[in-house]
Amino acid sequence: SLAAQHLDALAGAVGSGKAQLRWAIAGRSVAKLRPLERRCATRPTVFKAETPQELAALAANCRVLIAAAGPYQLFGEEVVRACVEQGTHYVDVTGEVLWVRDMIDKFHARARAKGVMVVHCVGQICAIDEMICYLLAKKLGPLRQFREYSTQYGAMTGGTYATNLVTLQGMTPEAARAQSDPFLLGGQRSCGLRPEDGDCEAAVQDPVFPSLWLQPAYSSRTGPRV
Repeated sequence: SLAAQHLDALAGAVGSGKAQLRWAIAGRSVAKLRPLERRCATRPTVFKAETPQELAALAANCRVLIAAAGPYQLFGEEVVRACVEQGTHYVDVTGEVLWVRDMIDKFHARARAKGVMVVHCVGQICAIDEMICYLLAKKLGPLRQFREYSTQYGAMTGGTYATNLVTLQGMTPEAARAQSDPFLLGGQRSCGLRPEDGDCEAAVQDPVFPSLWLQPAYSSRTGPRV
């Protein structure tokens, strides 16, 4: 709903004419999408997208597809496949790093050959952190180190709960070992794995500000890998 409101505002700001932004919302239930469509000032088109054929038709009718519904392990692969096959750029908000690794292995070469951008994990898992780092480097110049501190509170959303449940149900010893690899998604250094590359697994004293203590957070495993 928040993503739709944002896109609706963007489409309204662009205006009309040749530069008009045309967009649509899609999902497995048109009836559930109609109230969202009625709340949008720009009145997007509504598509039913559930079967591979419907997903292919949807991807063929747009330049960029934003997938904002998970768990991606259950519903994501066919959307990525449709976008790659139809030459449509793809964006999602997943934090499921094992699934992202699987998508890289299955679709990276084909997407690259067709000039299709497949962009995972643009939600709060890491996008906010990357923007902070980018703006800081833009203001101060090259950085020797970037450290970020945050507090965390609140409850888990239904979508995150469902994703965690699906991940645990499908967890195997091999998947657990892969998930613990800090370079699961790439970025290996020639020096090999350093102690500081590992995940925060317990409350530890901060080496820079000893009065602070660090502990695992919401995106402790996903953010660093992305």
